[in-house]
Amino acid sequence: MNGAGHERRARFEGDVVAMLRDGRIDGIVRFLEGRHRQWADFVEDAVFESIVKLLATAERRDVENPTAFITRVAERQLLRAIGRARGQQAEIDELESEDAEHDVVEVRATVRMLKATMAGWTESVRVVTVLVLDALAADEPLSSGDLARDASAILGRTVTADECRTWKSRGLERLRETLKERQQ
Repeated sequence: MNGAGHERRARFEGDVVAMLRDGRIDGIVRFLEGRHRQWADFVEDAVFESIVKLLATAERRDVENPTAFITRVAERQLLRAIGRARGQQAEIDELESEDAEHDVVEVRATVRMLKATMAGWTESVRVVTVLVLDALAADEPLSSGDLARDASAILGRTVTADECRTWKSRGLERLRETLKERQQ
């Protein structure tokens, strides 16, 4: 683990301790137990595994919203545990594979259409929005820091995380407006 990875992991370990103290971890457990009442016995294990994954991920990259990360990963872990418990993992994998292939085609087509919509936009807003869409399509959301780093490389100048958050917000809002107009 490099120095930055060690620092991120230490920061996220502190975040996890704070989340335990202020009840956010309990809130995640209750939320998932509510969604999967019949499988509540599996929830705490899934949340624990997601915390372990958060700390491992922190060694490689920043995670912008640790609470959302833990919730999302815990739910995936829970769904896998439910599938195993039902003895239907092979069927689930096959269905997920078929769905995933279809989803990939759909996502790529949607991303291409959205990128075409952005052709006349201000370069900074367009670049950041494209980076966000590409990351979402790959199911690997970028932190603001990673987004700033990538945007800086593309734009050829230093871009701050705050600028990226502003441009991301503007770009996603414009896309929402565009999609609303197309639906009408």
